[in-house]
Amino acid sequence: MIGAVPPHFVTGLVAAIGFIAMGFAWARVSLVFPAAAIERPITLREGWDVMAGNYWRLFACILGCYLPFGIVHYIVDKIGGGMPSILWIVFQAVALAVSFAGVAVVASLLSDVYRGFYPPEPQAAERRAS
Repeated sequence: MIGAVPPHFVTGLVAAIGFIAMGFAWARVSLVFPAAAIERPITLREGWDVMAGNYWRLFACILGCYLPFGIVHYIVDKIGGGMPSILWIVFQAVALAVSFAGVAVVASLLSDVYRGFYPPEPQAAERRAS
């Protein structure tokens, strides 16, 4: 029975399952990145624990923020797929710019969520004011 399944299907299925699992795990520890950006690093364990009870909301927000950009990227990629080489490069550059914009929106979402869980330290606010 297994021998009747094409090898590329099995490889694709394993890759898809791994990609989904990594996406779920990444969403759970995603607050580590904005913490590191402001030099208040947290451990992966702390990032995992702080998302308890809020994980599915955060996952839905990340998906909702990036999905429109992913759809536009897919459409631009498909339009540029059959073009001559110079136009293909232009469409790939546009698709890359769309992906970067999506990542920037997700990064700002994560920064705002992090700020909600970890308010700024009082000393840091006073230093910025002076």
